[in-house]
Amino acid sequence: MVRRPAPQGTYLVRRRAVAAVAVVAAVLARASDAARAADLRPAEAVVPREKMGLDLSVGMGSTYGMIGLQARFDVPVRRWLVVAPFVANGLFFKDGAGVGAVPTGGVSLAVGRRFRLALDVGVGPIEFVTLRLHGTAVDARALLGPLAGLGLEVTRENGAYVRLCVGGGWPEWPPLEAARAVFVFNLGAGVRAL
Repeated sequence: MVRRPAPQGTYLVRRRAVAAVAVVAAVLARASDAARAADLRPAEAVVPREKMGLDLSVGMGSTYGMIGLQARFDVPVRRWLVVAPFVANGLFFKDGAGVGAVPTGGVSLAVGRRFRLALDVGVGPIEFVTLRLHGTAVDARALLGPLAGLGLEVTRENGAYVRLCVGGGWPEWPPLEAARAVFVFNLGAGVRAL
């Protein structure tokens, strides 16, 4: 069997189509590489606020145990989204009955780059009650319960931040007859420790 050569016109069309596909593939590959390079900056270009690490802060409010210290571990899921579990221990003044310590714990969420929308969800002190006998303060207790707050966090390149959240809580422990929703807040300033 003798093969006949393909017509010249069809051969050129195929050759040009293959060349066009190769050029388009090369352009797409370069665009993909450029997008990856823009998203994956060198390690020295990533600022501390975008890295995983431990933050220490001092503040006041429900997520600080009234006046206290908080440790949170920032886990950046994306450059603009940080999830951070936190624990805190604070002091409250017992209205003439001394000073008490209150533990707090929960999770913080921050959305944004420098000016972040902040959300705190946790368990902490919601309000305080004082036992008085004949007008004298004998004891005071912190009423603990679930709390949530929404606010703003302003961060710097070096990892320092200021955070303000307002929200509500529900005092649950120890149980009271007339439990109700209560306004809560927290204000703190911190810095990247590790």
